[in-house]
Amino acid sequence: MHKDYASFGLTDKVAIVTGASQGIGRAIAIGLAGAGAHLVLAKHPDGRHDEIQEVKREIEGLGRRAIIVPTDMEAARRTMDRLGTFAGLATLDPSIGITVDQRDVEGVEITSLTWQDPNAASEPDPAMAFAPPEVVVEWAVTDNRVLVGVGDQFVQRALNQDAAGSLAETPGYSDAIADLGGASNAGVTWIDLRGLRLALEPTLAEMDPSGAEMYETEILPFLEPLDRFVSVAHVDGDILRTDAVLLVD
Repeated sequence: MHKDYASFGLTDKVAIVTGASQGIGRAIAIGLAGAGAHLVLAKHPDGRHDEIQEVKREIEGLGRRAIIVPTDMEAARRTMDRLGTFAGLATLDPSIGITVDQRDVEGVEITSLTWQDPNAASEPDPAMAFAPPEVVVEWAVTDNRVLVGVGDQFVQRALNQDAAGSLAETPGYSDAIADLGGASNAGVTWIDLRGLRLALEPTLAEMDPSGAEMYETEILPFLEPLDRFVSVAHVDGDILRTDAVLLVD
């Protein structure tokens, strides 16, 4: 028995869902169909063919249409290459402040698009601390994923992560997930609050040097004890349940 989501008003709208063969992606796809939407089920070409076909049949059983579209990494690569080409055209006008560079990391090409405000003052304006004079966006396409990140480190760090030594093998992660009942059939949210704070602090200090002292004395004491946030979602029939915990050191 499915819940009635008709009040969401999605009749004959089209929704695209990835990862719909299981877990929370499946629950979202079925829920959207219950709200009246037709579904495009984007799926990696490998594995879980029977599961995605079952989801398609279930959606059609609700009177909605569904199509399965295998994700195409070559098409993704062509799209990102076109983006790089268009960005490259902007570099022909130096007054725009855009530059495009490529570098190789472990055989994967990372494209960096940097915008520098050509009108930025030589000295930072404390009143404009959250309007940085430079923004960097990077992307890379591998054999099985597209990585897009803000800043000049995220994409490279993601590429350098060894899947064999993934976060799942870290005791602090695996123990916290196990304590919340495991994540066999849905999704996990894990935010390393301490690591995120330590990574951002140098950048924030550079952006707003005048606010560093206030941060140290008035804000940091509240943030410092926060270690990590963990939530685990479980699908039980038609019910999606989420358990969450904030860990404080």
